[in-house]
Amino acid sequence: MGCLFTVETLPNLRVLHLEGTDFAMPQLAQFRAVLSDLMSMEPPLPLAMDTTGLELLGSCCLAGIIDYALGFRKKSSQMFLVENRSDILEVFQVASLGSIIPIYPTLQDGRQACNLL
Repeated sequence: MGCLFTVETLPNLRVLHLEGTDFAMPQLAQFRAVLSDLMSMEPPLPLAMDTTGLELLGSCCLAGIIDYALGFRKKSSQMFLVENRSDILEVFQVASLGSIIPIYPTLQDGRQACNLL
C-alpha cells in the first residue's frame, strides 16, 4: 500500500499526517518534496508531523523526519511529532529523535506545549 501524505492547515499550525504502511526509498523523494513544499509555504506556520497512522516506521521515514526536523530548526520554525505507540517511541528513543524534535502523545498536547492553541 505505501504511505499517504495529507496536509491539514489549522489557524496557526500545519499538520502532516502519515498514513498506511511504512514507505520505502521510492516514496522518500515524495516525502521530501511534501516537506520541502511545507517549509516554503507562506505564511510560515509551525508543523506537526503525525505518525500515528503508520503501521511501521522504518529507516527511510526516520531519515526524512530527521532531515527536515534539522531544516525546520535552522529556519527557526517550530516542528513536533505526534506519536503514542510504545514500539515506535522506542525506535525514536534509540535514534535519539527526541533530542532533535519534541514528541507528544497527541496533537492537542503538542499544540498546548508549543503555545499554539
